[in-house]
Amino acid sequence: MSMMLFMGIVLTVVPSALILGFALAIFFSFVRDDPTAKGIVNFALIILGMGLVLIATHVVGTYFI
Repeated sequence: MSMMLFMGIVLTVVPSALILGFALAIFFSFVRDDPTAKGIVNFALIILGMGLVLIATHVVGTYFI
C-alpha cells in the first residue's frame, strides 16, 4: 500500500471517527436510562478506540522505521 493511499484513508477515517464520536456522545446522553443500549455504545466506542490506536501505531511505526 502506498503512503499516499494510506494517508488518504487515514485522513478520511479520522474525521469520520470524530463525527461519529460526537454523534455517539449526543446519542449517549439519551441512552443513559437503557442499560442494554449503554453497553452496546460502550462496546462500539471500545472497538473504535482500538481501531484508532492501530492506525496511529501503524503511522508512527512506519514513520520511525
